[in-house]
Amino acid sequence: MDRRTFLHALGRWSRAGTVAAGGAALGLTSGCGGEAAPAAAEGAAGAHTAPGGQDADAEAATGATDAAAGSDAATRGANVHEVTLAVDPGAAGVPINPALLGSNVQWCDGGDGLLRPDGSPQPAMQAAAGALGPTVLRYPGGTQADAFHWDAPQNLHVFADVMQPTLMDTRRLLELCEQWGATAMCQVNLVTGTPDEAARWVRQANVDGLVSSRTGRRLPAVPRWELGNEPYLQNARRPDLDLTPAQFASQVNAFIPALKAVDPTVRLGLPLTTDRRNGVWVTPYQGFTAGVLAAVDQPFDFACVHDAYMPYVTDGMSDPRTLYYGAMAGALAVQDDLAAMRALLAAARPGRTIPLALTEWAPLFSMDGAPTDALLLSPAGALYAVDLLRMLATQPDIECANHWSLTGNWWFGAVSQSATNRAVADAVALARPALAGSRLPASVRCDTLATPALGQMAARDAMPLLECLVSRSGATVRVLLVHKDLDRRAQVALDLGGVAPLAATLTALRSADPFADADTAGLMTRVTSHPAPGATMNFWLAPHSVAVLELTMPG
Repeated sequence: MDRRTFLHALGRWSRAGTVAAGGAALGLTSGCGGEAAPAAAEGAAGAHTAPGGQDADAEAATGATDAAAGSDAATRGANVHEVTLAVDPGAAGVPINPALLGSNVQWCDGGDGLLRPDGSPQPAMQAAAGALGPTVLRYPGGTQADAFHWDAPQNLHVFADVMQPTLMDTRRLLELCEQWGATAMCQVNLVTGTPDEAARWVRQANVDGLVSSRTGRRLPAVPRWELGNEPYLQNARRPDLDLTPAQFASQVNAFIPALKAVDPTVRLGLPLTTDRRNGVWVTPYQGFTAGVLAAVDQPFDFACVHDAYMPYVTDGMSDPRTLYYGAMAGALAVQDDLAAMRALLAAARPGRTIPLALTEWAPLFSMDGAPTDALLLSPAGALYAVDLLRMLATQPDIECANHWSLTGNWWFGAVSQSATNRAVADAVALARPALAGSRLPASVRCDTLATPALGQMAARDAMPLLECLVSRSGATVRVLLVHKDLDRRAQVALDLGGVAPLAATLTALRSADPFADADTAGLMTRVTSHPAPGATMNFWLAPHSVAVLELTMPG
């Protein structure tokens, strides 16, 4: 995350609504009901149908909870959350976008520790980062792009305000892409750069090409380019890097034809934002996106959004249960904001479907000195990360998604500076095989929870306490499960539509404390079991855990 802020009219970010302390505002509702209904029915209590095979706008809870169901929830026992899951392993699938598993690499600090001071690879860091399998590497890294000159031997570290050698340059970035099978996305400098400078960068990367020092082969081209970074914010520490919306639109109109003239195949992304989330202003420029889209007359290919730093609370909220369930509702809040962005784009560009790229996202509870800052290291943050990716895999129009960030970089890097996995890395690594292949239809019945308004997230009457994604790759079916119940185990009954798998393996990550925030490896414990395979199966999930059930199906 760019440690970058704007001054709200009241001088700070604010939280909409009032949140009761402890669990007083959190209401449990028993699961009952059936098939999926439109997502607008978020307030409906009762059964939740998981978005395994539905489009994003046709996914949500449905049904109504009667008194008997609510009473049953109260009497089943404090330690058991009963879940039923139905999957059709032979159904037609929808391909899952591999570009969801992207990340960010900064140019500075040797690419956040990926390079030694002499520019050579740091083997332990590169091995740990490469093992995560990032599919898209965004560069040169958030706000750093606003002062970055790609062909300069030294560049200004925006936040340290010092010049550093450009060790992680374009060639070394593309060598990482070559080594890991990733593609690159580069941000052009619209603030202190020029269209000609950016066009020369595209020419070097995509037309003239670079040669790998590792293999001697031509390095892969850069298919995606982002036009700046977060122009809808103001940088209190570096106001010289701010553009007004009119200035930004003017730069966009100058840069797009310059880049397309060099390589007409490049896909160009325009950073945009909604005005408010849950009534909280997230830009000081009212009507930013509508105004920019009205002024930009050059064609762009996708919109870039940074709406998935969740739950993000900055007013001292510290109740653990409220913060935890705020994080668990984060993916639903992002889904709402994506829908709002689609509406803005449709109004400005009718008849077009413009893909959305989440070029930065991360679990984020607070920032800049709050006691809860370190919770982005926590297992709760890792559960949010997997739940977000699960939700994005159901959306039909996602260009890519890039976790902030790959290594080091305060507490944001998936891999720490000591080359060990943080919790988010372990959780995404577990989920990664399930986020591949084709997405299959699935339905799940589970309990729901009423959650209060928190930060940028609206209150919800019925947040599902279990989410799932089902995928198929060849003869293997994988069921990704995010169990959000803070207190109870889940007893899952799985119906495979009469088809019995040949073998089953359940791998789970769980933690003793979902808010453990030490910057050490092993905050989550990996547990593997082998449920008895059958056309119907039963297994358990720990509270606040993520799991993948892998099924080998008959040929």
